[in-house]
Parts: sequence; structure tokens; C-alpha cells
Amino acid sequence: MNENYFIRCNDVTEVLHEFKRLAVKYGQNGGGNSTEFNKVFQDYFQILEKDPKYELLKLDANLREELWHFPDLVAGVLLPELNIEFCGSWLWVSGDTYEHRELLKELGYRYSNNKKCWYWRPYSEASKATKPTSMDYIRETYGSDLEEVS
Repeated sequence: MNENYFIRCNDVTEVLHEFKRLAVKYGQNGGGNSTEFNKVFQDYFQILEKDPKYELLKLDANLREELWHFPDLVAGVLLPELNIEFCGSWLWVSGDTYEHRELLKELGYRYSNNKKCWYWRPYSEASKATKPTSMDYIRETYGSDLEEVS
């Protein structure tokens, strides 16, 4: 049997980043390997549920809920016309989002008119910005995995 995809992740943030990377890689846009795509989902829930190093029961209830909802946030926007990227712990969705705006709202994304992008942030992370910032600034400050998909 294959090793769990997330076994080498050191914390929940690494699990989230790895889930996004693998979902993009094995999703329809990345080649469409449905067997591996399903394994990514199974491994995600298994590692969070059973690996004591993540101590899910000690996490805030809102954060636990976000972790269970996270795969939907990613899988729901794996569309050819959309780009999804992590900048820090926030997810940003750009591209031709207009026709998908209702789906993005349902998934819990918010629209940033300034950046012309949709974003999702963890419950505990409100923006500290006092004035509008550009996506370039955000990418430089927090990093971006947009080009690290493969």
C-alpha cells in the first residue's frame, strides 16, 4: 500500500499547502488521474483524523471546521479558467471568475475589488492592512505557490 501523501508534513499549514498542490496536480486540469485525486482526499482526512501530532481536538472549533471544509475550497475552484494560489495561509483565486462568483461565495471566498481576486483566509487571520495593497506586494511579502504546482 502507498504511503500517505501527507506523512512528511510537519504541521497543519504544510498539510494544507500539500493538499492544494496535489489537488491541482491530480485534478482534471493537471492530468485528471481520478484514482490519485481520490487518494489525496482520503489521505488528507485520514492524516488529520488519526495523526496525533496535529492535535485536532486541541484546536479551536472554527479552525477544525475549516480543516474539514478545506478540500471543498480547493476542489471547487479547480477549473481551467481559474488560478488558485497560496500566499501565506490565504488562498487567492483569479482568472475569469465572473461566471463562478456564486460558487465562490458559496464556498466562502470573499471578493477583493482592489485586487480583482477572490480570497479565503483562515478564521483566525484577519487582514492587518490599513491601506490597500497589491497582489505583487502580497506575493513578495508572504510568498506564492502559483508556479509550484507540479
